[in-house]
Amino acid sequence: MTLSDSGIMRVWETEDLTIVTRGTPGIGKGHKGTCVCIAEDQSVVSGWSDGFIRSYSISKHAYSPILWEIADAHNGPVSCVYADENYILSGGNDGLVRIWSR
Repeated sequence: MTLSDSGIMRVWETEDLTIVTRGTPGIGKGHKGTCVCIAEDQSVVSGWSDGFIRSYSISKHAYSPILWEIADAHNGPVSCVYADENYILSGGNDGLVRIWSR
């Protein structure tokens, strides 16, 4: 998986380096991806420069829809995310570590 400064999350096929799917909170809105992980349910959990945490499904579609998002999870960019079946942990440039129940 990769996140870009242009606001696109990409999931890659490792065997032939092709893109499986993409996700975006909105092209041209200035949101930059800052961190990403794969949760145990095989969803992608990502942190963004707008302080949001967003989750996408891994699908064979060109663009995957947003499954859910946590608005204003941090005051400023999200710097790290971790997800398991029960919780999402996030850290932000605001100096906070937060625990979210799934």
